[in-house]
Amino acid sequence: MVYEQVENSYTFQDSFDGSVEEEEKLFLKDQILQDLFESSHKKQPNTELLVPDRTVERISSSIWDVSQTEPCGLKGCIIYINVKKLSDYRKQKLVRISFDRYTVATFEVHITLKVDTNHWLKYVPEFLMNWTNSKNALFVQEEYELQIKKLFR
Repeated sequence: MVYEQVENSYTFQDSFDGSVEEEEKLFLKDQILQDLFESSHKKQPNTELLVPDRTVERISSSIWDVSQTEPCGLKGCIIYINVKKLSDYRKQKLVRISFDRYTVATFEVHITLKVDTNHWLKYVPEFLMNWTNSKNALFVQEEYELQIKKLFR
């Protein structure tokens, strides 16, 4: 079927070219970054969490792929993001993200980010960091753990 293109509208073919997938992944990535930023500043105001951009892209892509096999898609997803230092076995809960509060959750995604404690900025003298008004930085590794928990049978 061919439709004529009218000004300020999309053709039939343009609406099904796969761009919806990319838009959802981009939305998911932006939501994760925003919530990580807000949560880390609330829980640790003097610490900045630095996450590689490629890691967040991989996480959002993985979550989107998993959501395609679920009955409600992303609307039925709850995402928990935890942070774990390599020297410590405990996980610190950082973020809880849900996309639609009116949809019953059908699955949970638990993501554990690993903090790199041996980053080179650790060796910068503390007085220099204070002098430049720099915050303590936690560097997240590119590796992460992803666990999926189904909430239905």
